[in-house]
Amino acid sequence: MSSRPHQKWNRWYGLAVWQKRRKHQFVIEPFCCVCTAQGRLSVVATEVDHVEPHRGNWMSFRLGAVQSLCASCHGHKKFEEEHGYSRAIGEDGWPIDPRHPVYGGKREHKDDDDTPPVLIG
Repeated sequence: MSSRPHQKWNRWYGLAVWQKRRKHQFVIEPFCCVCTAQGRLSVVATEVDHVEPHRGNWMSFRLGAVQSLCASCHGHKKFEEEHGYSRAIGEDGWPIDPRHPVYGGKREHKDDDDTPPVLIG
């Protein structure tokens, strides 16, 4: 569900039609598809997520593509959708998403270099 508690469509998630679709999705895809793609094969899905946000469109809510996610992956995806950037951190300790607010300017960093990135801007 959306982290914004007052969206008019939040009640749709309680409808029998959604509960039936959710149950079916867990039957056909019981594990988190993101974790599975990353080689973590036994992470059980707890969330059914719309691949493309429906943003209150009933037809998109009912018929849009869905995927099974664990709570962690769902939370990361929702954050990125709502804020426009990922919070993922690279091995160098810096955010990997160039849209992250820390990069108010442009980021200059070579992948084969062990030194921290230099912010320009």
